[in-house]
Amino acid sequence: MAGSGFAQLGKLTKVPINTRNANIKGYVEYLPPNYVADGTKKYPILYWLHGLGETGAGSSSSLETLMNRQIGNWLKTHDTDFIILIPQDASGYWNGATNGIQKFVEWANVYYANSIDVNQQHMAGLSAGGYGIRDFIIGNSAAYKAFATFTPMSTNLNAAVSKVQQVVDNNQYVWIHQGTADTDPNAIYSVTSFHNALYKLDNTRSRITAYSGLGHSAWEKVYNGNGRTTTKLTGTQNGTTYYNWTTSDPDVDWYGWMKAHPKQATVPVVVAPTTIALSNTTIPGASAPGAIVGALTANGTSPALTLAAGSYDNANFIIESNTLKVLSPLNFISKATYTVQVTAQNSAGSYSKTFAITSSDVVPSTIALSNAAIPADNASGTVVGALSANGTQPVTVQLVSGSLDNASFTIESNSLKVAAHLDFASRASYSVEVEAKNYTGLVRKTFTIVSSDVAPSAIVLSNAAVPGSNTAGTTVGNLSATGSQPLAFQLVSGSMDNANFTLESNVLKVSTPLNFYSKASYAVEVEATNALGTARATFTITTSDVRPTTISLSNTAIPSSNVAGTTVGTLSANGTQPVLTLVAGSSDNTFFYLENNVLKVASPLNFSSKASYTAEVEAKNSAGSFRKTFTVVSSDAVSVPYTMYPVPLTGNTLYVSISSADVFFNNITVINKANGYILKRFINVSTPLGTPLALDFSDIPAGSYTLQIWRRYASMETLSIIKN
Repeated sequence: MAGSGFAQLGKLTKVPINTRNANIKGYVEYLPPNYVADGTKKYPILYWLHGLGETGAGSSSSLETLMNRQIGNWLKTHDTDFIILIPQDASGYWNGATNGIQKFVEWANVYYANSIDVNQQHMAGLSAGGYGIRDFIIGNSAAYKAFATFTPMSTNLNAAVSKVQQVVDNNQYVWIHQGTADTDPNAIYSVTSFHNALYKLDNTRSRITAYSGLGHSAWEKVYNGNGRTTTKLTGTQNGTTYYNWTTSDPDVDWYGWMKAHPKQATVPVVVAPTTIALSNTTIPGASAPGAIVGALTANGTSPALTLAAGSYDNANFIIESNTLKVLSPLNFISKATYTVQVTAQNSAGSYSKTFAITSSDVVPSTIALSNAAIPADNASGTVVGALSANGTQPVTVQLVSGSLDNASFTIESNSLKVAAHLDFASRASYSVEVEAKNYTGLVRKTFTIVSSDVAPSAIVLSNAAVPGSNTAGTTVGNLSATGSQPLAFQLVSGSMDNANFTLESNVLKVSTPLNFYSKASYAVEVEATNALGTARATFTITTSDVRPTTISLSNTAIPSSNVAGTTVGTLSANGTQPVLTLVAGSSDNTFFYLENNVLKVASPLNFSSKASYTAEVEAKNSAGSFRKTFTVVSSDAVSVPYTMYPVPLTGNTLYVSISSADVFFNNITVINKANGYILKRFINVSTPLGTPLALDFSDIPAGSYTLQIWRRYASMETLSIIKN
């Protein structure tokens, strides 16, 4: 067995390709302790086929991979009585005349002829190395037929399913190791078909051990024996019987299993059974004769499994093909546990073990009703709600006879229904007791049934603002409320400003125009009523108009030669349909008048006696008003000692060329003509005579602008420019 003590350690050696009797593959050789090659002692031999991660040309350097991984690395610190050969494949798939394992086996049979026990030839392959085993089986060569066991690990055997009969015919054994979390093409189902087919022919020829949650590394559980303490699938699942490898395994470890399955036993050894296992001990309460309890297994050499007549409850069971089955119905309501005694026997001895068989049913512990509130106008047949219960099916749900108000209800197909009208006007609730029962027990629960009707509350008006230009019939908004239907809406008579409103089909409308100039808001009180009560709510109705917040004048400069009727500019304002007027008595408003929102001169403006005139304008609607004062100046050209260009401005720089050395600009202000906003100021700027002054307009968008210019020792000057 692996790890046993020897007088000296075994020897691990790299054998590069073509360095020993023309060996066709480089390989790592392990010889057991005290190895002799003179033929006086025969040894079992194991061929270990690596996966894609260990491929190489078989050179000394590439063989280092095999020395330092998997079984090669393990053999550095552990010993076994096997000759172990770890050949290196160039492709990793071990296929074809060159890469296949057959030629190497034939070479090894010659080189190790004096040392090999011909009945103890074994092969293991991981991942793609398992494909090599698969192809070796399919080939069915003379070299293949000499092998006693095969151990495929984390691989795919689907292509060899049709060859399972030859495994039996060749007196060979297979032990598959696979991780349950491995993925395609090496998922668990890629080996179960092969195992199931071979197991069906002879259940001693194949075993499969599946490690729970393990991915693509099942081989790391085999050579070192770690798989014995790893969580595995057990029993028969989805038609596949799994082998539960433990530390109490009769063969001790994997090496013991291989030695226990020689190609041809010279002296048959019969091992007496010492343990019996039953894969399952619970069954449904409703199990009929023939129902499977579980699979029976025993160690030892092919023991027969039987039930002792007259022992315990054995009369209720039968064993067929090592499967324990129910012979006569089991009544778990009257008897919680049945005891069965099983005996395993062969020519070397017998062993008996008792098992307790119990019900796998779950007793109902809770009942649920999907709904417990129904309308007050219920009638016979009205569905209250769906009943459900936990526990093992079938579960019967029924009313407890004579309990509480059960006479007022009935159950049909697990639906609780009203049997006779429930009068919630005379009582607030009804109580019903329900029972849920299966083969193993029952549970009862009481439910309280109430009315689902709701008194009205939370009245909502979809809109509470109307235009200032509203008229009789103008819709304010739609009324709605919570509460059970039908709901009736009405105005509370004589309340607040209700005389100004009316209701039509739950729509609140204006009955008398609302004057928001004289009154900022109106209050209306509404009532909602149903069979359970009444709710009231007050709503404040306001104008939906938008108050004006700005006024613009398109032009503020006119010729000095103006006369009565001269147009200054067009006025405009934001907001909802504002009315524009001059503020009476304000500023110089007597010099102006408005005609269709156009500001005009009422009497000539004398700019020789007064540099500017102001006009105050008001914009007003039902939401409020806004005032703004505009300064009107002369548009006449003034002789100034400077020139600005280009005009219109086509780039981002306005140049100022001066004709006098004493020109100094205290302030140049840029004003947007559209809204009167100041966009930019150039403060205290000057330039030498002959050098243009550059003003940066890159942050000013295209549009029409007024420049207000203040020079030292001069009055304000105005210039209109356009930026394209």
